[in-house]
Amino acid sequence: MLAGTMSGLIIPEITSAGREPPPMFARAAEDPETRRMLLQTLASYTVWLNRAFAQVHVALFSIAVILWSVGWPVRALTD
Repeated sequence: MLAGTMSGLIIPEITSAGREPPPMFARAAEDPETRRMLLQTLASYTVWLNRAFAQVHVALFSIAVILWSVGWPVRALTD
């Protein structure tokens, strides 16, 4: 859910900040290259978070499938 929020809500705000910098970027707004680097860093951070959550999801899903596979033969013998 957090990954979707990052992609759907935060990235559009970052891109709109490239056109009209918010007050918190007042110092970066003076130099366009500094603003670009700051916004690129923020966008990269959201991508890293997105990938991290995807990797955790894949790992936990794999563990769940393995545990289910190990438990299936035992269940079949008791039925």
